[in-house]
Amino acid sequence: MGLATLNAQLLTSVARSVLALVAVGTLLLAVGAMIQRWRSDRFNRRVKGLSLQYGLTPTALLERKYSAQCLARLRALPLGNLELLLEPLLLKCASAPSLATALEELCLELGLVDMWQRRILGQFLPLSFRQALSHPDGLLHLFPSLHFLLRARSVRNLGLLRHQESWPILAKALDDPHPDVQRVALRSLATLCQPQSFAGLLDRMGKVATENHSPLSLHSLQAAMAKFPLSQALQLLPALRHPHPRVRLAAIEVLREMAKREPAGTQPPFQYKSVFDRELAARARDPEPEVRAIAGEMIVQFGLGVPHACAPEGFQSQTPCGDSKLAV
Repeated sequence: MGLATLNAQLLTSVARSVLALVAVGTLLLAVGAMIQRWRSDRFNRRVKGLSLQYGLTPTALLERKYSAQCLARLRALPLGNLELLLEPLLLKCASAPSLATALEELCLELGLVDMWQRRILGQFLPLSFRQALSHPDGLLHLFPSLHFLLRARSVRNLGLLRHQESWPILAKALDDPHPDVQRVALRSLATLCQPQSFAGLLDRMGKVATENHSPLSLHSLQAAMAKFPLSQALQLLPALRHPHPRVRLAAIEVLREMAKREPAGTQPPFQYKSVFDRELAARARDPEPEVRAIAGEMIVQFGLGVPHACAPEGFQSQTPCGDSKLAV
């Protein structure tokens, strides 16, 4: 009985200690969350106050209502502070292209675009420990393992601004060591839709379709390429004729989505309709069933000028050839 009582007391003591540790841990987490929330609210109020002080509002930017004196005061701020100051406006650029144009001019003037480009290329300015403590993102600069967060943010910002001249740097970011940076770079390139970047995305799509050793999924690459105008579709021809069925399927899916994005009743700048008429006719007899199905769907849905004899069995086009979305 004595040993049993001792064991019971020991278990009770251990249980009480565990409960006390859990309670203390929960309390510390709650206090930490409250402090973080207070700091976040304080920072947001400060950013909002500075935005009003410097006239950095969407209306002021769109109407160019900031003076040379205001620009001089902004230039005096550290680039890291400027970046956080403009963060709310940058996020609004996703749904406001006109704001992106105005903000792009300001970011170029202040040197932010150059800083983002250098970050993506791995060129970080050295910061001392004291400077890092006063810098909003100081800890990210101090630890190289966290640099990918700054690179990802820089890639995102250039995409939000739609800075066309940055497309080669964004294309290089597709080979960044960190997969998160690669994914953000793909989204930014899809936003820019720079014609010169399409070939690189197509080459990467072929490698992913055949090797499947990339952080970028085949679906994400297809979705990015489908955002390009239909005038870039000619570059899909080699992929449509590729010996690997997955590459042909991926290419014809991109072509279908590109055609679907064309507004109804418009005449896109597409000069190779006859080429794609013949190509879709060939794909309608492709050995891969899914490729044949999509080719037949496009022949019918978009009313391409493919002779009915070339269409797969069971498909009958009801749209006159002259109404084709691919027509000039």
